[in-house]
Amino acid sequence: MPPAPYAAMRRRAALLLTALALAGCAVLAPALYTPPPLPAYRMDLSRPGAQVDAAAAARLISAYRATEGLGPVRIDPTLSAIARRQAAVQAAAGHIGHDLGLGTLDRRAEAAGYDYAAIAENVAANYPTLGAVFMAWQKSDEHRRNMLMPAVTEIGIAVVQAPGTRFKTYWALELGRRRHPAPTMAGVPVLRR
Repeated sequence: MPPAPYAAMRRRAALLLTALALAGCAVLAPALYTPPPLPAYRMDLSRPGAQVDAAAAARLISAYRATEGLGPVRIDPTLSAIARRQAAVQAAAGHIGHDLGLGTLDRRAEAAGYDYAAIAENVAANYPTLGAVFMAWQKSDEHRRNMLMPAVTEIGIAVVQAPGTRFKTYWALELGRRRHPAPTMAGVPVLRR
């Protein structure tokens, strides 16, 4: 029989090893593990109310344009509003199209006050993520041509969910460049009369 101090040390060591083993299990338990956030292009946007990360879309399109030696794009609030309205009209209609009662893109841009020198539109449906719709647009000659228009400097993008419809998600991407950019003075927009 080992001396009393050794027996107490062995019990403490056994308890410590058991506690460490249990702590290790707790660290690995799925309920305590928080996965890192998904990149914006992989987030599921088919959930009602989910919104596309427009800044991530601009970065994605800008990176794609850079592979062709083209300049970046930035988010434009007017194009964003046109995109939201077009995506919502498609969702309400339950199908995709460029002219679903709101008029052609040039008329919609004009009505929204977007005085354009260049404008184009990509629409799509049934893609749950930004990455999926972007890949589909890349594979389509017409949509790819729109994203790679040299004159384009601004975009607006939107997705609207319609769970009760055939396609579930409806996308609109507006691409353009203003004819006359708003003049600025030391970074502050100047209102035209």
